[in-house]
Amino acid sequence: MRTVILLLVSNVFMTFAWYGHLKHNNTALWKAILVSWGIAFFEYCFQVPANRYGFLDGINSFQLKMIQEVITLTVFCIFAVLYLKESLRWNYLIAFGLLLGAVYFMFKKMIMRVLQRLAGLALLAVALPTLAQDTTATRTDNPLQTTLDRHVDSLARAYFRQPNVVGGVSIGVVRNGRHFIYNYGEVKKGLGQLPDSNTVYEIGSLSKTFTATLFALAVNEKKMRINDPVNKYLPDSIPLLQYRDTVVTLLHLVNHTSGLPRLPSNIFQTADVTNPYAKYSTDLLFAFLKNYQLIRAAGTKYEYSNLAPGLMSTILGRQAGKPFAQLLQEKITRPLRMNSTAVTLTPAMAARFASGYDAEGRATEPWTFGEIAGLGGIRSTVSDIVRFVEANIGDAPPALKKAMTLCRTETFNDPQAIVGLAWHIGVPSGHRFYHHNGGTGGFASYTAFDPVEKIGVTVLCNRAQQNNIGQQLMKWMYGL
Repeated sequence: MRTVILLLVSNVFMTFAWYGHLKHNNTALWKAILVSWGIAFFEYCFQVPANRYGFLDGINSFQLKMIQEVITLTVFCIFAVLYLKESLRWNYLIAFGLLLGAVYFMFKKMIMRVLQRLAGLALLAVALPTLAQDTTATRTDNPLQTTLDRHVDSLARAYFRQPNVVGGVSIGVVRNGRHFIYNYGEVKKGLGQLPDSNTVYEIGSLSKTFTATLFALAVNEKKMRINDPVNKYLPDSIPLLQYRDTVVTLLHLVNHTSGLPRLPSNIFQTADVTNPYAKYSTDLLFAFLKNYQLIRAAGTKYEYSNLAPGLMSTILGRQAGKPFAQLLQEKITRPLRMNSTAVTLTPAMAARFASGYDAEGRATEPWTFGEIAGLGGIRSTVSDIVRFVEANIGDAPPALKKAMTLCRTETFNDPQAIVGLAWHIGVPSGHRFYHHNGGTGGFASYTAFDPVEKIGVTVLCNRAQQNNIGQQLMKWMYGL
């Protein structure tokens, strides 16, 4: 609305600057130019902020131009009739109607959203007392100034109105070359401390995208090949992982088509339900692989697996001769200045680590991992994951940019899923975006981005229950 108002005022000045002198055509031309130039200064004082605010509110340059033309013609028609005393002919009105038709087709999705919101005003009026109470109950640093601010707020508050929701949520949005971070709730139940951009969360299976990026880096550095047999990097005591004539390759480990199960069966011999991966060693992993018989050929069916990316992180460490956690730091977090992203909490990170809660709101213990940490053992902040998103949509050092591009290459497509390297691929209404979620005993995460539209979102929360905030934000930014 502020964009339209500013453009309206701007066009009043512009119309008088360009056409006002026509009523005084006896005035010397040089005088008309100087007067028009003086009036045009005020035009720009409103025009430039109008376009800036509109762009920040999500209106692209084509849409801004169309709004400008409609307002210009509207103001000019009034000016021409009332000031210049010219008649408004029927063919002018038809031309104006066609321009309005162009506006409808350009803003169709936005217009439908506005109509839907207007239709819900009566319901909002009924719910105002509840909403007012909810606003005071949930802490936030959202400034509520832009349409994005308000949409994020509506989604976040809808989440907190659900049963058993405790803890906090941190939301990062990348849009129009900028990023925005919003925080809600509290880092620990009853403490009253709002999360911030540096609050540390467990990101769970979102870690798999970091594992895939490390793999892509190794492939680009010619240290591994994407279709290398997995056994090339395993002890000789492990039989060839194959079904009939099809061998399991490294690619199969990162696109969930390896045929390996979601979890190794022998994890339950040592697992503690409060920290299931803590005692699962490399020896146990290799012991499982030594006796496992595949039941189908790799590369033929999508089946989500934690075991396969965990094995990949072990292989990456064996190939490089250093722990997965060290590879993560050297190859990704340090180059991207993700200083609060690691497998093991530093003392500084531990001081900012949020308390985790299960889906029922009960406190949980942190999860720990060994060399299989690549399946879900990374901890990070919303600020750092936003940097990871920005890197994935183009703002990355050359080696990482090339690796991230490889990770977005479609490697498998069936009715269940379209997959690159770890990233799942969504194709809503002609768009193409990349996404992954994650969860541990007390945390949940979601990240998505579109490198063409240059948009992205990440949502981290310290409650082990997935929410749809990130998905809804992506739809909203697409205008769906």
